[in-house]
Amino acid sequence: MDYQLDELGFLQNPWFHDGDLTGITVKDDVVKLGLKMVDGQQFLLTLSDTVAFVATDFQLGNIIFDIRLSKCTDITQDRLSALYPSPHQSAAVRFHDAYGKAIDEKRWKSSSAN
Repeated sequence: MDYQLDELGFLQNPWFHDGDLTGITVKDDVVKLGLKMVDGQQFLLTLSDTVAFVATDFQLGNIIFDIRLSKCTDITQDRLSALYPSPHQSAAVRFHDAYGKAIDEKRWKSSSAN
């Protein structure tokens, strides 16, 4: 099935807003999401060669607000920072340095995966 993203990487087609997350499985670098649309159609979304994955704000019902995807070619520092929050501002400099190095390594890994 073809899919469509908007300019910010949010999945527009198929449209899962207010649908249900029915399951998540992760094995190595493959993430599989079980999804159900409001009309009852069910999908298995498979994300291969995954560098980072974040799912937040789980609540009873697992209702989907949005799905945002980034391809390796468009990983920016801002997008990685959203996936990997930085240390608290009061943390020692060594933690901030280690964080910066880890983000740079993730960016390099994702750009070399092409």
